[in-house]
Amino acid sequence: MVSPTTTAELATAGYTAILYDGNVATLTTTQPLAAGTTVPFFNVNQPTSANAVVVQGFSFNLTAKELTVDRTTQLTIVNNLTGATKTVTVSVAAKPTV
Repeated sequence: MVSPTTTAELATAGYTAILYDGNVATLTTTQPLAAGTTVPFFNVNQPTSANAVVVQGFSFNLTAKELTVDRTTQLTIVNNLTGATKTVTVSVAAKPTV
């Protein structure tokens, strides 16, 4: 589970999570934004692909997929109020064959 933390005041608008390669893992929200919430667009200055997954909410589940080769991607969390970002590397090892 990915649960961004910040001051209560800055967390009111929630977060946008961007997984740059959805072939590596699944990304879902465990606490979505309220219906009708508008979210500003922020440019995180990183290229995205057709495989990117973008989810908005307050907390997220990141689950590795079973892969035949090792893969690495990036996960960026954006504070929807300030535009502040944090990017981490996500690495998934290939499932061993028996």
